[in-house]
Amino acid sequence: NVFFQAPSGQMGNDWWAPTAGWINQSLPGSSNVNGTPTAFVISPSLMNVYYKTSSGQMANDRWALTGGWISQTLPGPTNVNSAPTAIANSFSLMNVFFQTPGGQMGNHWWAASAGWVSQTLPGSSNVAGGPTAIVNSPSLMNVFFQTPSGQMGNDWWAPAGGWISQTLPGSSNVASAPTAIVN
Repeated sequence: NVFFQAPSGQMGNDWWAPTAGWINQSLPGSSNVNGTPTAFVISPSLMNVYYKTSSGQMANDRWALTGGWISQTLPGPTNVNSAPTAIANSFSLMNVFFQTPGGQMGNHWWAASAGWVSQTLPGSSNVAGGPTAIVNSPSLMNVFFQTPSGQMGNDWWAPAGGWISQTLPGSSNVASAPTAIVN
């Protein structure tokens, strides 16, 4: 599956199956996509695509084998300033990160026990663009971003300490949005 903003403002989807080849579709209900989406798969029967809407909110198109595509706007204020990045910590915990208009790290997270929760991560206004996130384990995650001074910022969460914000050591040499992997 490949997801993108179509010229119509809908979520475009090109997908491939061995029996059908490549198929192109616009997802239902998502007529206000504004920028680059992010996606992940939780299982062969559950996919999620997150994107900034034209009104500055976070939205989600999700596909389940039993229900097809469903589109929703996530609760929370109109505060998405960058393309999002999203991770699945486990089948019952998902996180979406983005830059807020004030330059902080925004986070929408979902847990089966709580539903969607919106928060701004602690730390100063130090996010200069779209973040990238990784899951080290179900209980440890990292979000990396470029700071306004050109350094690499890192917000990380662990059960014992909660959210911690730091600037990684080194000179001011980050000139783009980062990407990250777990070895």
